[in-house]
Formats: sequence, C-alpha cells, structure tokens
Amino acid sequence: MLDGVTQSHIDNIDGLVLLEPRDTYDRAIVGVASRSGEVFVIYSNRQIVEALMEVESWSEEDSTEWLLYNVLGTRAGDKTPAFVADL
Repeated sequence: MLDGVTQSHIDNIDGLVLLEPRDTYDRAIVGVASRSGEVFVIYSNRQIVEALMEVESWSEEDSTEWLLYNVLGTRAGDKTPAFVADL
C-alpha cells in the first residue's frame, strides 16, 4: 500500500488510469512507472485479492477469479496499469 506522499502524487498525475472503486484497489498499488513517455501505476495481484476478500467478503478463490477475469484484461493504451504476478 502507498504512503500518503505517494498517494498524493498519484492523485496529481493527469490522465492516470486507476482501477475503480479506488477505495478497494488503491491499497494494491505498489508503484508508478513509465512506458513510451506515459506514466502508469503498478498493482500487486496478491494485494488486489486481499482487498477484494476484505471489502467484498469474498473467498480467496472468488477474489482470484474476479482478478483473472475482470481486472487483468484491463487495457487503456500506454497508460494501462501493470500487474505484479505475486500470487
């Protein structure tokens, strides 16, 4: 999870693609990087699963399935988030 300074920095990057709802997914942001001159965020797959388990009260299996089918297919051009395969 990001600290306040980094979270504030993310909030000020114009056009950044963030997963919604942010109160669920922001806790899984582990970094920021750039490709082709565009800044994008990096999410931890493990932390996404943990967030879904906590917020949605889903099992680990259901949370992992949601990640695989509804999150990892996200595409937004050069600003598409990256995902750390740490499951």
